[in-house]
Amino acid sequence: ASMKVTCIFLGLLATTFCAAAPLSLQRLSSINEVNNKIHVELLVLSGSTLPSWTADLSMQKSVEVSACALDQYPAVGYQGIVAGGRLVKGSPALEKALIDSAPAGLISEEVMAYVKQTISKLDDAAKHCSEDPVNKLVNDFDAVPSTVSQSIKLPIIGPDTVPVYDPQHDDDGYFVSHCGENNCYNYATDYLTDSFAKPGRGSGQMFQYNTCDDVKAAAERDGLTYIGMKAPEKDPSTGHLVSLFIWPNVNFHWARRDTNGKWSHKPGQTPIKDVDNDNRPITDPSKADLSPWTKYCGVFHVVPSKITIQ
Repeated sequence: ASMKVTCIFLGLLATTFCAAAPLSLQRLSSINEVNNKIHVELLVLSGSTLPSWTADLSMQKSVEVSACALDQYPAVGYQGIVAGGRLVKGSPALEKALIDSAPAGLISEEVMAYVKQTISKLDDAAKHCSEDPVNKLVNDFDAVPSTVSQSIKLPIIGPDTVPVYDPQHDDDGYFVSHCGENNCYNYATDYLTDSFAKPGRGSGQMFQYNTCDDVKAAAERDGLTYIGMKAPEKDPSTGHLVSLFIWPNVNFHWARRDTNGKWSHKPGQTPIKDVDNDNRPITDPSKADLSPWTKYCGVFHVVPSKITIQ
């Protein structure tokens, strides 16, 4: 079952989203309208900044909020939409309306097709839902957290040892408090820059194409060492292992192996995860379902103190 609720979205420039970060909740009455427009950001890419645009959807809108749809979002890939400073999830009708409001050409055909296909699956889940409905009004949607202000000198470089999977305490919790500024490449290499790092930018020659060869070469220029397609059974004596995945011609994604022998990853501006899209722990990156990052490119050795990323 699902419930129809009336939602009012008012304009607010959206910042970055990370559900694990402290939320800065705001009353609807305090959100500023900007000519009846709202700022919209699409949570889909891992290595790149988010597609964003302005939509004219500040009127009352009746939408369905489904508990079943909330359970169907992938671990990596489409994670919902930030609209008017609120994270919209579990409302396929509203999500589709927001996507349809994007200016022509802003989002590539391939990304748009993937997002609409995912929303269609969410809609099917909502229509066949037998669970109790989620009772949410607009002011109950998750608020986008404000950036936590800290006077810390960057970069923050993790130790040259295998990282422990502990997002709340890893690097003093900086991947949680500043998760919107640090992406999969930052997390995998344990090297925080608050710049949404990209392979090759630190060396002065960034990758040009979203292919295994091009991103691999750029990462090597940053100081990573390519090992091969198979991860060694033992961890290195210094540093740790990371793996690269490509959404062909669209985007890159990285994961890292922790002390527990499993792999974790941070999809773009969203929280750190230790499972794949099948909700399974990742013990072999070559077999993980991280679609639409379907191209597995292999394993690298990284020593955080010996690399330069930006």
